[in-house]
This record gives sequence, C-alpha cells and structure tokens, in this order.
Amino acid sequence: MVQGKSTTVSDIAVDAVAGAALGVAGKAIGNAVKNSTNSLSNQAKGKLGESVTKIKYNVRGYIRQGTDDVLTGDKTPKTNVNAKAKFDHKFKNIFTKKQITVESKFNKSGLTNNQRTVIDNGYKVKIDRTTSVGLGEAARGAIVGSAGGASAQTNR
Repeated sequence: MVQGKSTTVSDIAVDAVAGAALGVAGKAIGNAVKNSTNSLSNQAKGKLGESVTKIKYNVRGYIRQGTDDVLTGDKTPKTNVNAKAKFDHKFKNIFTKKQITVESKFNKSGLTNNQRTVIDNGYKVKIDRTTSVGLGEAARGAIVGSAGGASAQTNR
C-alpha cells in the first residue's frame, strides 16, 4: 500500500510465513552463537572481545594505536621492577584527534589488580564489555533484519 500497489492476502500470508520462519531461524542461530562463544577458552573470548571493541571504535572514527601500558607507581614483588597495567587499546580519533584508552572484557571477566590501581588513581579508561548473549542477539538481529530486507525487495 505504501508503494501505491495493492496488497493481496497471498502477499500477507507469504510475508507472515517467511517472517515466522526467519524469526525461528534467527533465534536458533543466535542461541548457537551464544552457546558456542561460551564454550571458547578464556584467551579466545578475550581476543573475540578485543576484535569487537576494535570494530565498534573504528566505526566511530577511532584508529587503534596499540596497547596502553601505564605505570602503577608500585614495584613488582618478585623482580622489584616498576609495575604496570596493560590496557588492550589506545585509540585516536581521525576527526577530533582525541585519544582514549579502552579495555575489552568478555562476559563477566574483571580488571587485573594493576588495572584497578591505575583507574582508582584517576587514569581514564573506558571498559567495553562484549557478552555471548549480546553476540547471539546481534546474530539473530542480522538474520531477521536481512531477511526482512530481502522480503521487502521481492515485493517491489
């Protein structure tokens, strides 16, 4: 009707069946993504979270400059060297030139003691948390959304 064409009962039925089927498929794929990411090693989940963070910030105009190593002001107990907190990303915005530090975390993983120390002392760090549920929802949304777009294209 929006396109100035008549809509038939058949059009509505086909769209409803396709929407329901793709909704079920999207939910199944979303659950599979969620469950499979939960079964990854902590190292793999960390790398996945870091990759998601990089993509999110790249879209906002930030380019990764490397990691950010910040001295805590303490010495390590065993070797007596300057202790430091290592953060996953140091980004610089290509438009504003603003620099930020971002630490990626997956599900409920926490900060290290050194990271907590420098943050408690006022060092500004953004925590970007990726979750298996969020990845599953994104996969479900991508399936359902792309299917909706395909359905709209076939009705032209």
